Amino acid sequence: MRLSACSSSRLSVYLSSRRSSCLITCLLSLSSFPASDARALLLPGYSAGSGANTSQLIIDFAFLDSDAYLFTYHYDGQATAEQMLLALDAAGELTVHHQYFTFGGPPSIFINGFTFAGNSSIPVFEGTNGESWTLWTVNDPLNNPTAWSSASIGPTDRPITDGSIDGWSLNISSFNTKGLPATNNPPTSIPEPTSAVLLALASIAVSRRRRD
Repeated sequence: MRLSACSSSRLSVYLSSRRSSCLITCLLSLSSFPASDARALLLPGYSAGSGANTSQLIIDFAFLDSDAYLFTYHYDGQATAEQMLLALDAAGELTVHHQYFTFGGPPSIFINGFTFAGNSSIPVFEGTNGESWTLWTVNDPLNNPTAWSSASIGPTDRPITDGSIDGWSLNISSFNTKGLPATNNPPTSIPEPTSAVLLALASIAVSRRRRD
């Protein structure tokens, strides 16, 4: 695969530059999905944290006829999906609207909604159309990249691992009060490993540009 605007011989120079808009343009051109994909583009968000392990988070605003965004979280040792969400919330423009509930044990986080890049959806209970945000997971994208799995536990209890991907999408609950057909769609297509790496590099570049 060739870069459309930057030659491969110049890529290493751009990777070391903290102000290279050309790099971001190149990476975005590689990460765009075909027009036949109804979920449009997977665009870079930004990165948070530090450490040897890397997990990624996709927030899909397709329900709002918008795009999906890929965020990167770095950490050492063990971490949870809740820690990733809160670290990204603290590090940049992504707002994770949440509250805590106790179900006879330690408090567990409940995700009310997300706000990012001009997109925002914070459904009330059952939502306007009975919407709710759903967590999907991919634990081994290199060896099994083809399908999302609906999470059986919430972010507080979900351990993330090096290379894992979490995704959130907005769907219509079967309990909606308008009689609308229920939906249960996973986020935008899981990026191929090469595209995921390039998007992660773009998110790091965006994060660095914000700190400058």
